Amino acid sequence: MYTKSKTKQGITVVSNALSFYQSVTLGIWVKTGSRFEQPHQRGMAHFIEHMLFKGTQKREGRHIALALEQYGANLNAFTSREETCFYIQTPHSALEPSLEVLADMLTASRFAGEDIQSEREVILEEIAAVEDTPDEYVVDLFQEHLFPDQSLGHPILGSRESVSEHTAEGLMDFWRQHYTADKMVVAAAGRVDHRRLHESVERHFEGLRPHGAAGAPEGAAMARGGRFEHNSGFSQAHICCGTAVCSATDEQRFALQALHVYLGAGMSSRLFQLMREENAMVYSVYSFPEFLSDTGLFSIYLGTDGGKSGKALDLLKSELECLVRRGIDRDTLERVKRQMRGRLMLSLESTYNRMVRLAKHQIFFDKPYEPEEIYRRIGEIALPEIEEAARAYFNFEEWIVTKLQ
Repeated sequence: MYTKSKTKQGITVVSNALSFYQSVTLGIWVKTGSRFEQPHQRGMAHFIEHMLFKGTQKREGRHIALALEQYGANLNAFTSREETCFYIQTPHSALEPSLEVLADMLTASRFAGEDIQSEREVILEEIAAVEDTPDEYVVDLFQEHLFPDQSLGHPILGSRESVSEHTAEGLMDFWRQHYTADKMVVAAAGRVDHRRLHESVERHFEGLRPHGAAGAPEGAAMARGGRFEHNSGFSQAHICCGTAVCSATDEQRFALQALHVYLGAGMSSRLFQLMREENAMVYSVYSFPEFLSDTGLFSIYLGTDGGKSGKALDLLKSELECLVRRGIDRDTLERVKRQMRGRLMLSLESTYNRMVRLAKHQIFFDKPYEPEEIYRRIGEIALPEIEEAARAYFNFEEWIVTKLQ
């Protein structure tokens, strides 16, 4: 069962109490990310995520780690296009002191000049690492082409130029505008008492600003039908192709998730069997959908020998055209739905996955859904839904294709 409440500051608190666990995963989600950045702010959301680990008014950075790791807890964070999350996996007995440390990080960080400069160097190394990892870098390039000249298409890390120019004043302005109670969701799953959690959040975030001056994210404007090549000296061709699709709240997402499982989720998927096992055309092939507040992406990655990239794309195009014309049969759909339900059940073994699911549902739907509701909706996916989604989004001529070699 899920429980939800709101603190006097306006922070939403949601929890999933599981008494058979000895641990709890708690995430503090801030509804901001790279999509909320202005052109001169590229990479700020991610930069701030780093800075909150560097020290507060009462703790040095190393003392943040010590305060949590003394209990055996694991602290981490990530920045996405629409959210930033700080999360901790901890023994349930250490949840209260762990939450106090997280609240201190989010409300009282120092943004000291020497820390900004040292972390700037770390982020520049992170950007270089992505550029040296072609299967990651090509996805960034693909999204730049799919959403050109807008925040949704820019890399979450920012660019070398933008990261080099960020100042303490600029970072703190972004932090003050976005790290406010109305944009925060605290989600916890595991051995947790909701009433105590609510009281702790209310106490430790006592002085948090109720709201800021941050506006809505920039709207999405998708490009269609482009072919782009980038030369970086790699022997293998790395290809990312796809299109914009429906949002996280659209019912059509279930059909797209089913098509993802059918096409590119695992070794039994259609593209893996066709392109790797039967034709030895690729080393790696998989699909990955992503659903956002008002749009989404459906992408396919191919890793192949440079000399085979043209034939690999022809084979992919032919398979997608066949899917649009013929759809899939009933037995295949039932197998896909079994796989989706099984993946859902396995994900629920993890308190981290439960925490993420809880927070995402709250952010997108303003309420948590029970797993049984999702399980039932998967069972209701019908062939006409699959056919409609394939016709709507899988016209390969309208896809963006990005090749990095």
